[in-house]
Amino acid sequence: MYNPTCEMAVQNNSVSYQPPLRLQEFERAMSSLMMFISQEGDCVVGEAPDDELLLFWKERGVYLPQFVSKNDAISLIKDGAILIPWGGSRQLYYSYGLKQKSEQYTDLMRCFFSRELSVVLEDTVCRLCQGRNNLKQYDIEEKSELVTERDIMERRVRKGSCVVKSLWSSSGRGVQLVREQCHIEPAIVWARGKIRHDGGVVCEPFYKRLGEFTTLIEIYEDGRIEYLGTNYFEADEAGRFGKELIGQNILTREEEQEVAQILIEAMSRLNWVEKYIGKIGVDGMVYNDKQGERKVRICTEVNMRHTMGNINLSVVRCFSPKVKATWQIEQFDNAMSWARFCKEMDSRFPLVLDDKNRIECGFFRLSSLGYNYGAWGIVQG
Repeated sequence: MYNPTCEMAVQNNSVSYQPPLRLQEFERAMSSLMMFISQEGDCVVGEAPDDELLLFWKERGVYLPQFVSKNDAISLIKDGAILIPWGGSRQLYYSYGLKQKSEQYTDLMRCFFSRELSVVLEDTVCRLCQGRNNLKQYDIEEKSELVTERDIMERRVRKGSCVVKSLWSSSGRGVQLVREQCHIEPAIVWARGKIRHDGGVVCEPFYKRLGEFTTLIEIYEDGRIEYLGTNYFEADEAGRFGKELIGQNILTREEEQEVAQILIEAMSRLNWVEKYIGKIGVDGMVYNDKQGERKVRICTEVNMRHTMGNINLSVVRCFSPKVKATWQIEQFDNAMSWARFCKEMDSRFPLVLDDKNRIECGFFRLSSLGYNYGAWGIVQG
């Protein structure tokens, strides 16, 4: 099931938490995306997408799961089905009748959804990279720092050129950029509040990014840690998600493998296999340092859940090799605006398929009509 508000629920830590209504609408609108990571026999909690969307992706080779209501899902769980959410929380498991699993979301599990985890992982990664001559392109100098004292935070912010992040939230939310003098005082006031409420903030250097990537990993019950692939995406300066990218890699295949191996070794050293089971997405970036040298920062943020990268790795199989495409999620004024937008884009960018029925050019959508949120993309030849 698609519950991207899981971090908010974990932070709240109450079994009665309910996300804002607009985010509940967003979850319903985007539930169709779960079909891209479904396997045979799976059911997706949510309304079935429109027939046109289902037929389009079925013709591209996507498995179409059965879409079921929450009540039907609860009945299936009672009969032995396993609930696989986008991300876990006490509230989610409790609402589906899994009270024992809900109680397992102790303070330890909450820490796995805190940005403090990213600081710990990055520190371990940097220590692994030190002294390895073949890993010189990986940034090990300027790291993220957990700051719990107001005076230390203020000194860091007043130096400028930094990013201040709250401990809770993700995907570019809860972030203050400090690039100019006018940013300093507002950032300090904001960070004081976060330290008072959450106990700390994360400070890191500001980088002019050349590109972003996510290393996708899964930890299994038997202790295996598996590299699933590397995804590329576009974000703004604060790290807020913008677009998923297809055919626009910024790492070499060798670098993708090296980054994955370093992260898996770091997770093993931190003994995550005894504390967590499930999907992990580790965001990183490529940038030029002060000397203009290309650098790779392996870990900027850790997401202990599914990410859009998991979906994109599946979606990319539906495209002709070597095409360059993007797709994104957008909010429209209403459902009619979303439907009208799709009709206009279909006319402006007609779909072209290759001899294997894969997308070669044109407009495509990934979510259902009938909502004021839409997921859509384009391949321009």
